[in-house]
Amino acid sequence: MVSTRESLIILMACAQLALSKPRWGMGRGEKDRRSALRMSPDALKGVPAGYGDVPKLGPPLPGDLGKPILEQQQSALAQAANADRERQEQAAAAERERRSKELRTARQSALLVQASRGSAVRPWERVSQPYPA
Repeated sequence: MVSTRESLIILMACAQLALSKPRWGMGRGEKDRRSALRMSPDALKGVPAGYGDVPKLGPPLPGDLGKPILEQQQSALAQAANADRERQEQAAAAERERRSKELRTARQSALLVQASRGSAVRPWERVSQPYPA
């Protein structure tokens, strides 16, 4: 059984190992490590100079779904745009219909308060007799 003191020592040793600099390459010299990380100029000889020099891809392989998926996405975007336009047109038509119905109702409605003897009565003013005799 490991005591509390021993487990604390083991924990401290693990923490020290984890937080210290790596020591795996201690046998190699600093110069060897730098040269291993550096890329040689010969490795860049075959790289194209620009996008125009990149070789063109051949015909699609059997089972390649790139073009059908792209076409489906484009058609879905077009359908969504058409549906959005139709919804906007329907909303505008409904608003026009609501306004025309409101105007028609206002024109055809009877007056709620009739003025007696030609005097104007404002709706927000109190009237002593609501119905003329």
